Amino acid sequence: MTKLSLISECSKLIDHDGRSVHDVLAALEYPGMKITSLSVVPAQAEIGATVTANLTVTLTKDPTAQSVNGAAVPNPVTARTLAVPNVTVTTVFQWSVTDADAPGGPASDNKSVTLAFLNKGHAGFIDKADAATLTAGEVNGMAASWFATPADRTINLVAGGDGFLWFVQPANQPDPAAFKVNGFNVVPVKSTHNHLPATPDAVATSYNFFRLSARLAAGAAVTLQVLV
Repeated sequence: MTKLSLISECSKLIDHDGRSVHDVLAALEYPGMKITSLSVVPAQAEIGATVTANLTVTLTKDPTAQSVNGAAVPNPVTARTLAVPNVTVTTVFQWSVTDADAPGGPASDNKSVTLAFLNKGHAGFIDKADAATLTAGEVNGMAASWFATPADRTINLVAGGDGFLWFVQPANQPDPAAFKVNGFNVVPVKSTHNHLPATPDAVATSYNFFRLSARLAAGAAVTLQVLV
């Protein structure tokens, strides 16, 4: 037995507040059981869609057990990803880890991430001046779309054919404070109508329609600024 191993063995026999020096040193050197990051892809999906939530976690060390929303994760020591199929509503995923072998007793940590389901907003050119005549396909097919949340945005558009410039968003979103087209303030013509999103299980939802231009010729290029 080497001198170092002899010292180590002897340290186990020395009591310190009910623990051996060996245990105290082990606890001091323990890196901790921590989740340093947790992500989900996609982080957003359109209402009416069914998606697979792909979770990825980063840990400080291998755990002895892992779970997501209380359900055990396969391969509890080595798993760093998990695919959760058939998600249809906004869901909070809580990833929990445990190290049953931690010095001084089990150590654990948890972190949460959210997959949010939202309706989309749309912008583009349609050759109709009356929002009531716009079809769901025309709106869903506009050149620009995004998950509708209140945010300043700048959208560059080119008219594929003659048409009017439209901005369309769910009625439960606050109206933008201002619109600018190519740097000039525009007073929109607003109306509210039901709109059917393109997702398979979507239901008709109240949307606000903002007409932002006179009829423009094909090829017209605009920079639309939406200010909240």
